[in-house]
Amino acid sequence: MITIFQAVILGVIQGVAEWLPISSEAMVNIIAINIFDIPADSALKLALLLHVGTVLAALIYFRKKISYLIRNYQTTKSEWLFLIISSVVSVGLGGVIYLILKQVAISDAGGSILTIVMGLSLLVTAYLLSRSASGMRGPEQVGTADSLIIGVVQGLAVVPGISRSGSTTAGLIWRGLSPVAALELSFLMGIPMIVIGATLLVLEDPATLTLIASPAGLVALATTLIVGLLTINVLMKLAIKLNFSKFVLLLGLVTVVAGFMTL
Repeated sequence: MITIFQAVILGVIQGVAEWLPISSEAMVNIIAINIFDIPADSALKLALLLHVGTVLAALIYFRKKISYLIRNYQTTKSEWLFLIISSVVSVGLGGVIYLILKQVAISDAGGSILTIVMGLSLLVTAYLLSRSASGMRGPEQVGTADSLIIGVVQGLAVVPGISRSGSTTAGLIWRGLSPVAALELSFLMGIPMIVIGATLLVLEDPATLTLIASPAGLVALATTLIVGLLTINVLMKLAIKLNFSKFVLLLGLVTVVAGFMTL
């Protein structure tokens, strides 16, 4: 059982890390196990369930966008197809990887190294963008290739140490989408992935519900929701104010630092 203080701290970490190129699961586990002495199995379950808080944050922040997509299905088919196809690919690939990881021991080092490589490639991308006058695509311009590629990227985020939002945002930027479009689609495509993952976790171990339904668990969820909303707001404003190359440069620097932090 965790204390209210621990719940607040872990909620803050999840609320911030989920939207940055940092593995929120790894960060929550590191603090929970090494600082708060929470058993590893409980820490892992808590880290996974706290994603529900960030899903609620995304639903609230993007409520107008989601409502627009629902009300204007005929004119937003490309975005719907992207979200559906990428989710199917992610769940399929992520499920296979999860089953493999249950049988094979793997450390966070592999995911952390991939995160560092991803950050370095973003720095190169930022440099190339600063030298290029090419335009950027909006969310309405995504196609099947984008859906498949980013679906694979999100599925690979099941590997410990890899940030889901960081890797999908980077992937969308590499595909030529604007920072705002990349962040928006990354956050939206995380909703079905996290909901399905949390549901499967509860079905696999129903006792998990008692952990999150406790007073401390509810405080952790509420903290994650509030901090998650604030973090999304800051990131979206940065994406609008900074030019494309500077935003990618900042994202790349944070990604490299995050990779070394979890290595």
